[in-house]
Amino acid sequence: MLTHIPYGYERLFELITEQSSTHQIRTILEIGSGSGNFVGLLRKQGFDAEGIEGKVESYRDDLGQWLHRGDVVQLAEIFGDKFFDMIIAQGVFCHSAQFDYVFSSYLPPEMIIPAFIDPKLREELKIPIRLKIEKMLRSCFNQLNPNGLLVDVENYVPGDCVFFTKESAERIVYRVLRYEPKEAVLQKPY
Repeated sequence: MLTHIPYGYERLFELITEQSSTHQIRTILEIGSGSGNFVGLLRKQGFDAEGIEGKVESYRDDLGQWLHRGDVVQLAEIFGDKFFDMIIAQGVFCHSAQFDYVFSSYLPPEMIIPAFIDPKLREELKIPIRLKIEKMLRSCFNQLNPNGLLVDVENYVPGDCVFFTKESAERIVYRVLRYEPKEAVLQKPY
């Protein structure tokens, strides 16, 4: 019996439940899983769930074997020939792409503040951010089983984030089942 959905994950859980009623979902990978609380909840619900996170120092001890450290663009290196029926993300595509670009070695420290206040510079920065997002989408696509789903819920403030476009998902050959502001359901067609 479900007792508690972590705060902010209600919509993602609804989409997983909805998609599980029409697609056979057994294996789930949560990208950006943090310490693993949502992975734990999914495992209690009977899913073979695992998580990957690149920025958390400690994971739940009871989930250690199902939680992995790494970058979303390197799923093949981390999971090899292990594929998933569903990959889920909560605030990952927008957040990760911007965080990695703005606060990493890509941008010199003296450019961080101007990147937030200069509209022209912000537009220029969207190009490498979109490239990072497409790499993330492609990495997920390659780790899905045939007919597998990528379910994404974003919690961004409009105008404050670069999100993937429907066209970028279609270029990777995803079948777009749902594309709305702040959420998407994409399917690997083969």
